[in-house]
Amino acid sequence: MRQIELGSKIVTQDGPTYVIAEIGNNHGGDIELAKKMVLKAKECGASAVKFQRRNNKNLFTEHFYNSPYNSENSFAPTYGKHRDYLELKDEYYPILINYCKDLEIDFFATPFEEQSLEYLESVGTPFYKVASGDIFNFKMLKIYSEIGKPLIISTGGCTLEDIKLATDFLESNDFHKYTLLQCTASYPCDFEYMNLDFINTLMELYPNKIIGLSDHNRGIALPIYAYALGARIVERHFTLDRSMKGTDHAFSLEPTGLSKMIRDLEAVRLSRGTGIKE
Repeated sequence: MRQIELGSKIVTQDGPTYVIAEIGNNHGGDIELAKKMVLKAKECGASAVKFQRRNNKNLFTEHFYNSPYNSENSFAPTYGKHRDYLELKDEYYPILINYCKDLEIDFFATPFEEQSLEYLESVGTPFYKVASGDIFNFKMLKIYSEIGKPLIISTGGCTLEDIKLATDFLESNDFHKYTLLQCTASYPCDFEYMNLDFINTLMELYPNKIIGLSDHNRGIALPIYAYALGARIVERHFTLDRSMKGTDHAFSLEPTGLSKMIRDLEAVRLSRGTGIKE
C-alpha cells in the first residue's frame, strides 16, 4: 500500500494531497518575514513549509564563493556573500520549528551539505528533502539512510537511470521511507517541459511509493492533472509578493494562488466518487 508518514501526517492515495509551501530562502534571512510566510501558508491550507540551509563556504569553491554577482536580485557583491545573506541564523531555527508546531503545520528542510544536515538533525528536523543534485551524492544518501528519517527526493536534474541508481542504493542500505517527486529543473518551467506523464512511469516503477510533483510552473492547473495521474504530494515555491527582491520570488505562488490550488486539489479528491453509478 502506498503511504508515508511525513511529520504529523500520513500521506496515502485516498487522503488529501500533501501540499508543501517551499519558502526556501524567500525570507531573505529575516526571521519575522519567515514567520509571516509560515502563518500565511497555514492560512492557505498548506500541509508543510520547507526551508533550505547551506554552509556556503563548505559548499562552494573559494573561486565561486568570491565570484562577482551583479544581478538585480543580489544582496551582496559576491555570490557567496549573497547566499550568506539569505541564510537564517542558527538560533532562528528552533524558533521557527516551535512556531510551526504551535500552528500545526509541518516544518522540514533541504540541507545542501553535511554540516547543514548535522545542524538540522541537532534541532530535530522530522524529515528531509533531497535536492536532485544530491541524488548522486552517495555519501549524503548513506548518512540519510543511517539517520532513518523519511526522505522526499526530487528528480529534477536526473535521468531515469540516475533515479534507479539512487533508490537501489537506499534499498541496499535497508532504507525504504522515501517518496519521489517528478520535477523539471527549470525556473520557471514552461508547459512543454513539465513532462507530467513521467508520473505514470514513477507510479509503475515504484508501486509501493507515494509519488508527487515539484512544480515550478507559474500557474496552478498542472498539479490537478498530476493528482489525476496519482501524485499525492505537491510542492510549490511560495512568497508573499512575487515582486520582492530575490531569485525565487518570480516563479513562486502568492497566497491567493496557493489557496486556490489547494482548494482545487481537494475538490478533485472529493469529486472522485466510488466508480459506481448511482
